[in-house]
Amino acid sequence: MNKRQKIVLAIYSCLVFIQILYPPFIAMNKGRVYESGYSLLWSPVSYNSLVGVIDVNRLLMTLLATSLICIAVVAIFKDK
Repeated sequence: MNKRQKIVLAIYSCLVFIQILYPPFIAMNKGRVYESGYSLLWSPVSYNSLVGVIDVNRLLMTLLATSLICIAVVAIFKDK
């Protein structure tokens, strides 16, 4: 693993940490889902007095997209 690949992995690690620390939230009421936006993990967003829960689907999709981009960039920077 060369220096550029290590830098990409360090940036990837920081991005994943931030995405987990600052996840998307949703609020649900009687079958309806309201997007509440992003907030720090320990202080969930509220929407019209509804407490927000982490939108796991959106969080997993962003983590997957970040991982795929990282894999592609690491592959591009491989030694020849």
